[in-house]
Amino acid sequence: MKKLINLILFISLSILLITSCTKAPENVSILPKEAHLVTVYNIPEIVNKGDLFNANQLETVQKLRSHRKELKKEEIKLIDRIFEKPLSIGLNYEKDWFSFYLDEDENEERYFGMALSVIQEEALTDFMNEFLEVSGAVYEIKEAGTYKYTLTDKRTAFAWDKEKLLILAEESYRGDEKSLQAKMEYLFGLTPENQLIKEENFKTFYKNKKDISLWVSSNLFKDEREFKELEEEYQVQASDNFVSFYLTFDEGQVDLDASFKGNQSIEELLDENKVLADNFNTAILEHFSEDNLGLIALSINPSELFERIKDNRMVSMGNMSKVTPQEFLENMEGSIAFVVSNIEGSNASYDIKPAVALVFDVKDKVLLEELMSIIPQEAFEEKSGYYQIKTGSKENAYLAFNSSVCLLSNKEAVIKAFKAGESVNNNLADSPIASAIDDNGLYINLLLDETKLSKGIRESIEREQTNAENELMKVLLQLSESIDYKLSNKNKANLSLKIQNKEQNSLKVIIQTLDENFEKLEQLD
Repeated sequence: MKKLINLILFISLSILLITSCTKAPENVSILPKEAHLVTVYNIPEIVNKGDLFNANQLETVQKLRSHRKELKKEEIKLIDRIFEKPLSIGLNYEKDWFSFYLDEDENEERYFGMALSVIQEEALTDFMNEFLEVSGAVYEIKEAGTYKYTLTDKRTAFAWDKEKLLILAEESYRGDEKSLQAKMEYLFGLTPENQLIKEENFKTFYKNKKDISLWVSSNLFKDEREFKELEEEYQVQASDNFVSFYLTFDEGQVDLDASFKGNQSIEELLDENKVLADNFNTAILEHFSEDNLGLIALSINPSELFERIKDNRMVSMGNMSKVTPQEFLENMEGSIAFVVSNIEGSNASYDIKPAVALVFDVKDKVLLEELMSIIPQEAFEEKSGYYQIKTGSKENAYLAFNSSVCLLSNKEAVIKAFKAGESVNNNLADSPIASAIDDNGLYINLLLDETKLSKGIRESIEREQTNAENELMKVLLQLSESIDYKLSNKNKANLSLKIQNKEQNSLKVIIQTLDENFEKLEQLD
């Protein structure tokens, strides 16, 4: 069985490497409405963007094919047929591939399936005979009305006709040959009302598909303890909620988009408990250069946040203070940013640390002044319009505020500039990412450029990493420029990896980078 699975994986990879296609017709009739997890592979786009037609030139592929010495003559012949005459195996490469997962309630059977497209049924039948013979499977190809099928064991089935090929594997070890065949027959003969594509949410998901797309229904987790706890605690229906993920490879970047569509009870719960807002005050960013190492910007509804945390033990203890947590939060306008900035000369200095700052906007400074009046005097030293906070370590922190902004930093120069009313040239407030910050409840940016850190910081990071982690980080830094993460209060999110090479498609760049580092990665534990 393991040999059969390995051969299937190798053949799938081979087909990907040699196929170049132009369109992806919507042939999804084999997917049942009971499927709670479906992946769509846009093979035409993947092959084109990754330049997989020329993948034989990659060192990795050449090395894999060099292992042919370990194969039998029949296996080499089969692989050569796939590489040299891909059309001879009967598959239609101009359509999407699908994988799906079924979790049966009644008999606790779990199935993993793949649905491919067929262009020549006779050629596929001939290929299936050759493939199963070479793999050493015990099989018999039978006919059942309009389609052919074979069960290679109690857990694997193949069924095909002139339009589609189904590969079905039983994953739970609870089924038998009879139940496997029954499931195969059901999937292959799905009536329109039992097809997933007829479900409105999946239809919308498929219409918006990208290079690789994943659709997940919350029904997949209905037997989990957390599922039932959610229903009981919030009095909602936890079933029939859907998450969609879309992976897109573009020139210069890779994007992973996610969206959530809840049922009515869940949507109402989310609307009633919106902690994230979308009205970030970008003016508080004028004190920081757009050439920073990292940024976290958060826009919140302070009153909603307090409602979520008011029963926390630490918050309850804070209610005994002269300035309560509720008063502190209600004095905030709701925009918060954490910025890590580069310091001039950090490349030359061994142990200089970046400037770290936390900034947020406030309604007035009266409450902040009251807060400072109740802090023990030995914990800080009042300077000329700002405070030096004693942290107990070699490096102090510095705090300053006015009637609209509060700023905390580890660098006194940052605080002095703030108090002087000086804004930074080419600051974050005027940068292109300001609009992205303003449109999302949470925005995170991380620059992947270790040369911006001092030598001492780089060495400290390396000491904390294992050898494998260090090598993986080197590959990531060789490939990437920065990472962005956006989360809106409209149930949408985006993770974007910016690639240093802007001229080629990111998938091709990733493949080339991995190929260049293949031997190093292969040796990692």
